[in-house]
Amino acid sequence: MELDLVEVEWADGDGGGQRKSVLGAVTRVVFESVLPVRRFASYRGQRYFTGWYWAATTESLVGFESRLERDRAMLLDHDRRVVGLASQPFRVSWPRPTRRTSHTLDYFARLEDGSGLVVDVRPADRVGPEDAVKFAVTEAMCQGMECWSYALVHEPEPVEMANIR
Repeated sequence: MELDLVEVEWADGDGGGQRKSVLGAVTRVVFESVLPVRRFASYRGQRYFTGWYWAATTESLVGFESRLERDRAMLLDHDRRVVGLASQPFRVSWPRPTRRTSHTLDYFARLEDGSGLVVDVRPADRVGPEDAVKFAVTEAMCQGMECWSYALVHEPEPVEMANIR
């Protein structure tokens, strides 16, 4: 993946508004401290359960757009390697033959060794062809960044999740 063709957009945690850069130039951005790049909408009749989870790791609120994302935030919060966590930390976009495609990641976790973990959360049975392309490009993008790894996660093990709750 050509990192200079991928654009990254994020909301500055210092209240400085939206920022944008090419992917290769964002290695020093503290993504675990940024604001969500989009709002967590809540309205009557909504199909998904949105809200905020209090993360002990960061002593801050971490947003989620579904119960599955909430569960993943809880699991990341309980992972001893995670020292920082942000929800909807940035949006990436890249050129395709007919248009630019964009994708907003679900979580960015800073690990104790200083590396980053980019996480997408999706039920296993809801990964369609278009989603699969976005996830594959995101994984290639993270592999191009020497200090980031990528995980596409699905439903957690029920026993593990019951223990975490």
